[in-house]
Amino acid sequence: MEKNSVSSYFIVKYADTDRMKRVYYSKYLEYFEVGRTDYLKQNYISYKKLEDKYKIYMPVVECYVKYIAPIEYEDKLKLKTTLEHFNKKKFKFLHELSVSKKLVAMGYTSHYFISGENEVITFDDFLKLISFSH
Repeated sequence: MEKNSVSSYFIVKYADTDRMKRVYYSKYLEYFEVGRTDYLKQNYISYKKLEDKYKIYMPVVECYVKYIAPIEYEDKLKLKTTLEHFNKKKFKFLHELSVSKKLVAMGYTSHYFISGENEVITFDDFLKLISFSH
């Protein structure tokens, strides 16, 4: 599978920060969610359509964040998200957060596709499903 990346841009809101005006650690995973949502939409299908039309969900089964430098209120963030497909069922999004071209955090989230009946759907079956009716 060819790897390509999607970039998402946003400004840190006050609500994302702690008393020190630095981004609270759990917010990084919310930023990663923005990245994978944008990735799906730009490369395959919107996550909303995936859920509403196909009843397919993408739960997080593993996550990791490496905090390199603090992110502060009103920082302009660039999030680079890359899909790393590493077996038929489980796949991983790699995320890199930067401020002014300086890497401030990196990490990943791993997922499965599951049906509304909690059955695992392979990545290949996901591609077949959306290609027939997309």
